[in-house]
Amino acid sequence: MKRDLKKTGTKSPGKPRKVNLLKRIEKCTWWIERYPNHYLSFLERANYKHQLGDLEGALIDYDEGLRLSRDDEWGLNGRGMLKSDLGDNQGAIEDYSKLIAINPKRKEAWHNRAISYFDSGNMQESIADYTMAIEIDPIYKDAFYGRAGAKARLGDYQGAIEDYDELIFIDPGFAKGWYYRGIEKFRMDDYPGAIDDYDNALALDPSLTEIYYNRALAKKLFYDYKGAIEDHDKAIALNPEFVLAYLNRANTKLDMYDNEGAMADNLKVLELEPDNIYAIGNIGILKHEMGDDRGAYAAFSRVIALEPKYGRAYLLRGILQYDLGYKEAGRNDLLYAGSLGIWEAYEFLDND
Repeated sequence: MKRDLKKTGTKSPGKPRKVNLLKRIEKCTWWIERYPNHYLSFLERANYKHQLGDLEGALIDYDEGLRLSRDDEWGLNGRGMLKSDLGDNQGAIEDYSKLIAINPKRKEAWHNRAISYFDSGNMQESIADYTMAIEIDPIYKDAFYGRAGAKARLGDYQGAIEDYDELIFIDPGFAKGWYYRGIEKFRMDDYPGAIDDYDNALALDPSLTEIYYNRALAKKLFYDYKGAIEDHDKAIALNPEFVLAYLNRANTKLDMYDNEGAMADNLKVLELEPDNIYAIGNIGILKHEMGDDRGAYAAFSRVIALEPKYGRAYLLRGILQYDLGYKEAGRNDLLYAGSLGIWEAYEFLDND
């Protein structure tokens, strides 16, 4: 069989589609009751059950359909995707490997096995399979997209950029191609290049909240604090519970000496996540700058209570205690911070 089954997840379908799928399952069941060896009906029913989220039921039907068909190509591809959704990456790899042995020119088999290798943490095999898929189809957009992600995971950011270049050449209207290339440029400290790519991505899809957030990070590092604030504002407008956007907007406001604005953003984070150690720590720093050393000490101590191995909190509390004259307590905090890998603590003590 030459039909392709697109990647499906376990998200529940809408009501009209659900009713339609249930009717199709009933029809397959009718055929199976009358023709118990009709393997295609088992495979069709497995596909519909998968789309409905009945993963175990789908697996039973795939197993039976493949037993009857002696490893139908479409069935192997479908069962491989199902096993992937079940978290059985090794089982998925085995099904795709059988499919590749039967038909080595089937590009989606290489592509889907690459995804399973990626999900298993095997980036080298993933890249090799994406490369095979691209050799079969040199304009296979999904394979360039996947291979770029695998290269990035290995730290080959330049290789990832080259794959995104190909992807953008194939489909310049694919917003996430521009977006992810921007991320890789950011990782290589090419902030203007990253901003340009984020601009292009947003021109294609202004609803992608995370792009505003990432563009804000690039603008901040390019010393465009006003532009960074504006992008964080847009990200928060699209997602009012975007904790990282509040945190990084607060940090940008700190760089602009807007302590009150930074405090407001950190307090908003605590409304959303009452135990967020980064917001609590930032509040401690702000309280110290505002002259509230008691409040600063309480904030750093709370961070330590929530995360006893967070070395930076010991560093900050130690320096604070030194400044207040409690040198022995401060020294203990600084030594512990150093033991946790915060080398600034040892430098502070050496300079004391």
